Amino acid sequence: MIMLRCTARAAKTLGVTPLDSDSGGTSPLGDWYVNLVPTFAGGIFLFVNEQSLLAVVVPRGTPNLLQVFVARVANLLSMIGVANERIEIEIEHFRDVRVAKTISKRVLGVMNDIAWRCQIEAERTATGEKVSLSDLELSLADIPQATLEFRRPMRVALELLQSSASFGAV
Repeated sequence: MIMLRCTARAAKTLGVTPLDSDSGGTSPLGDWYVNLVPTFAGGIFLFVNEQSLLAVVVPRGTPNLLQVFVARVANLLSMIGVANERIEIEIEHFRDVRVAKTISKRVLGVMNDIAWRCQIEAERTATGEKVSLSDLELSLADIPQATLEFRRPMRVALELLQSSASFGAV
């Protein structure tokens, strides 16, 4: 089970009512936070993983937002070097998705920084330049984060997924 922790803006846009829940999901990566970030291109949904701070970007207005988010998570995990078998195990957690309110100010603070970086990239599209979401997500995964003791989100995600596999977690 995955817990999506929505900001008020994201919840309103998605038309969902978040639960007041402190319990998290079953994934080794933990909960995912989501916010709607305004851009010149019309806005993006920014998903940030609570434990690793991996970021996934989905343009606002994308049909089947949840399915696209899950596919982008799988794509990002593949790009950072997670084995296909382990990706399949991780994606199984996405079969049951619940929505709750945000609870971590740490993650929200990091999201603000990532949102700013995404807005800068989105400005490039105003000049007609193409922006690859996969390239953006991969570059965000390689930026050392102070709240991770200056480790990179991709390294933290790999460690979390490898340690859970070592202990037989599914």
